Amino acid sequence: NRLDENLFSHVVPRRLTAEQTLDSVGQVLQTSAKFGGQPEGIRAVQLSGVRNGGNRYSRPENGDRFLMLFGKPSRLQTCECERTGETTLAQTMEMVSGELISDLLRGEQNTVAQAVSSDLSTDEFLNQLYWSALSRAPAAEELSAMRSYVEARPDRRGGLQDVAWAVLNSNEFLLRR
Repeated sequence: NRLDENLFSHVVPRRLTAEQTLDSVGQVLQTSAKFGGQPEGIRAVQLSGVRNGGNRYSRPENGDRFLMLFGKPSRLQTCECERTGETTLAQTMEMVSGELISDLLRGEQNTVAQAVSSDLSTDEFLNQLYWSALSRAPAAEELSAMRSYVEARPDRRGGLQDVAWAVLNSNEFLLRR
């Protein structure tokens, strides 16, 4: 039944939608993306469609560009047929080195900044990160490797950002199983 996708004999991994991906990243980092013409702190699932700002001549914000890139429709039609579900190299590049993910990771009020400004140990941060992103504790090997990486970096904040980036780009985070 390895090839069966119709009779629910096993779980078929599926990519999260654009809104789910962006809101999940925001929830893990405890920050939110900005959307044109929308109040601060609004979630992507609350938007009816992708807008390009307050009026048609305004520049779209990072959140709007992310949603468009990942296939959220602008809701010109009333059906979901506008939504694109294909994966592209541009989506991969956005997750790996995109402006929005970088901005959210460098934010002054996110979980990384809070961990650096508090007395939270690296292990405690990693446990919190794994539980919020993957709903599980890190395995002993993962914890050891990430702790070693963070402690080897001269800049603790940069090391924690790198670890958070790696977890956010993992298949375990990006795919619904």
